[in-house]
Amino acid sequence: MLRYLHKKMKYGRAIKTIRVGKGLSQLDLAKILKKTPSYISKIENGERIPSTGFIEQFTNLLKIPPYLFALLASEKRELNGIDKQDLEKLTQNLLEIVFDLDIKK
Repeated sequence: MLRYLHKKMKYGRAIKTIRVGKGLSQLDLAKILKKTPSYISKIENGERIPSTGFIEQFTNLLKIPPYLFALLASEKRELNGIDKQDLEKLTQNLLEIVFDLDIKK
């Protein structure tokens, strides 16, 4: 569960990446989330910061663990303290979930 949103995180980028990875248009996503395509567009373009409720709804309905969503929304400098091996594992998990892949190492 998300408690607060950090204004500098790239939520729109994360939402768009996941949406495209799932093969959804903005209209498709808007229908799933019961929002307008305009609302989705504004979030993806950084014109609006989504609410925690929106992000929880998005991650639940698209079956994206919130920690992976947060990773995708993070700036590069925010990831500096993460162990390289852990970051590789998180990246692998993200790719498998978003793109429905089965990556074996």
